[in-house]
Amino acid sequence: PYASYTGSFSGPANRITRLYLSGSAYTVSIGSAGNFYFDKVAPAAFTVIGSTGLFDTIVVAGAVTLAPGNKTVDTTLNASAYRLLIDNFENGVGPTALGQFIPTMSWYAVSDSGLLSWSASGNAFYWTNFSGSPTGRSFVSLGPVPGDNGGTALNFTAVLTRSATNLFTLAGMSFEGVNPNGINLSSMTAISLRCRGNGTLWVEFKTHRLDSVTQQAQNRSSYAYTIVLPSTMTPYRIPVDSLRIVPGNFSMQQYPWSEESKNVKTMEFEFSEKTNRTGDTLRLILDDVYLDGVQLDDLMR
Repeated sequence: PYASYTGSFSGPANRITRLYLSGSAYTVSIGSAGNFYFDKVAPAAFTVIGSTGLFDTIVVAGAVTLAPGNKTVDTTLNASAYRLLIDNFENGVGPTALGQFIPTMSWYAVSDSGLLSWSASGNAFYWTNFSGSPTGRSFVSLGPVPGDNGGTALNFTAVLTRSATNLFTLAGMSFEGVNPNGINLSSMTAISLRCRGNGTLWVEFKTHRLDSVTQQAQNRSSYAYTIVLPSTMTPYRIPVDSLRIVPGNFSMQQYPWSEESKNVKTMEFEFSEKTNRTGDTLRLILDDVYLDGVQLDDLMR
C-alpha cells in the first residue's frame, strides 16, 4: 500500500512554492496557508526539498520516512534557505538528512578502541578495531530512539575506559567526502540543536589548517563549545563567537575563525576524559541539528 504525507510550515513558507521528495518524481505545490499534501507515495526515506522558484534556490526543508498505509503529518519543516538542516533523524541514524543526495554525509562514532562507520552498500554500521599499541577499550554506540516530539532522535552512548594513554569517545560526521579540504562555513552564524543526556559534551568543528598543525604537535585542537547536558530535551543556539580553540594552546588571533571556517573538516560531539569520569555511562540524545546562516550551495563552494 501507498503512504501519504501532509502538513504545513511552522512559520511562513516564505518564497517556497514547491516541495520535492528526493530521488523521486514526487512534487507538490505549496498552498497559500503554507500547507501541502503528497498522496499515493511509495514507502521510503526521503529528504524534503523546497524550491523558491526564484533562480531555483534550494531549501533543505526536512526529512521523513513514510511507512506503508500510513499518513504522516509534519508541521516542523524548515522554510529558510539560510538555515541548513544537517539532521532531524527522521530517516533514522546512519546517513544524515542530506545523505539522500550527498551520500558521503553520514554519522560515525569513534573511540580509542575503534571506529563505528556507516556502510551505504550494507545499509548498516560496521565496527573496525584500531591496530597498534596501546589500544584502548572505551565503548561507543549509535542508534535511534523515540524523540520527544513524536519523531526520532539520535542516541550516542559512550563509556571511557582507562586502558590507554589517550582516551576519547565522540560521534560526528566528516565533510571531506564533499571536499577533501573541508567545506566553507564562513557564512555560519550559529549551530542550533536540541539535546539531553548526562555528562559534559564538547561540540567541535575541526578545521583543515588548525587540525594539521596541532596533529603534528600531538595536541589536536578544534573550535569547540561545552554543554553540561540537561536531563530534559533543551534547545541550544551556539553562536560562532562562542566557539573557542580547545585545548587552548593555540591563539585565536593566529588561527581566527574567519579564516579557519573556510575549510571545516568535521563536526563532532565528544565526551572527553578532561570533563567526564572514566567508567560512567555517558549518553547524548540529539535532535534537530541546523547550521544557521548556511545555504546548501555553501557545501559545494
